[in-house]
Amino acid sequence: PSRRLPPMRLALCLCILALTSALRLSLPLAKLDAQAKASALAAVCSAHLLCAGGAHAAVSPGYPNLPSAIVESSQAAYPILKALPQDTFPPFADKLGSLILGIKPDKLAKSIDLGIDVYLSVPPEKVTEFNAALKDAFGDLKPGACELVPLPSPAFVSKVASSEAFAQVDTARIAAFKDKWGATLSALPKTDSAICLPASEKLDKLALAQAEVGRSFGAAESKKFGDYFGAAAKGSIPPAKVFPLVGEAQKQTMGASLKERQRFKAAGAQIEQAAKLCQALPKKCGFE
Repeated sequence: PSRRLPPMRLALCLCILALTSALRLSLPLAKLDAQAKASALAAVCSAHLLCAGGAHAAVSPGYPNLPSAIVESSQAAYPILKALPQDTFPPFADKLGSLILGIKPDKLAKSIDLGIDVYLSVPPEKVTEFNAALKDAFGDLKPGACELVPLPSPAFVSKVASSEAFAQVDTARIAAFKDKWGATLSALPKTDSAICLPASEKLDKLALAQAEVGRSFGAAESKKFGDYFGAAAKGSIPPAKVFPLVGEAQKQTMGASLKERQRFKAAGAQIEQAAKLCQALPKKCGFE
C-alpha cells in the first residue's frame, strides 16, 4: 500500500527520521534542546531524500539487472531533486509529517523502536562500505558552494523530536543507532534547512550503495517493522487525509520539464515491477 502512495512513502521517511533524531547528541533525550533535535532530524531526512532514487530497492530485493533499474531511477530523480521549490517543499513535507504525528503515540514509538531494529540488523561491514560510498559521493561539497535541496522546516522537525511519541522511544536503542550510524549522518554536508546534492553520477553510486544496505536488512526485523507500522498507519491515517496531498506532491515536481517528470514516473513504475519480479527470482537480482 505505501508503495502506491508517494506521500505515504515520504511520511514513512519522516517516521524513520524520528527514530534517529538523537544522532550525534548526548543522552538522556529529555535534556536535548529543540534546536539540536531539529538539526539532527534534518540530517537524517537528507539521507533519505538524496537516496530517493534507490529507496524502493532498499526495502525490496531486486529483479534481473536491478542495478540498471536503480541507476535509471536515480538519474530520473536527479532533476526532480534539483527542482524542488525552496518555498513550498518544506511546508509540504511538514504536512506529510503531520500525518505521522496522527498515529497514537505509543504505536508510533513502537514503530520507531522496530525501525531502529531494522537499521541495527545491518552488518558492520555494510555500514563501512556505505560510509565509503557516502564520502565518495559528497567529496568536498560544502553547503555554501553546492546545489542545495530543501528539507522539512527546522520548526516542524523540532515538533516531531519533542513529540509524545518520541519521548517514549527506547533510549538504549537510540544509543545503539547512534554508535552504528552516527558517522554516516555526520558526514552529510547540510544546513538546518537544506542538503548538498551530489553530482548525478555520484548519486547513482550512492543509490546502489543504499540498495546494498537495504539488501542486508534482517528479514525478520523488516517484516516486523513493516507489519506493525503498516497497521498503525492504516488505523490512524485515513485515506481521506492522504489523497488531497497527492496533487500537492505533484506540484513539487513542476520545476522539472515534462520530459523529466515523465521519465521519473516511468522509473518509479520500473522499480515497482522490479520489486515484484525479484520476489519470484531472488537469485537473479543482478547484484552478484
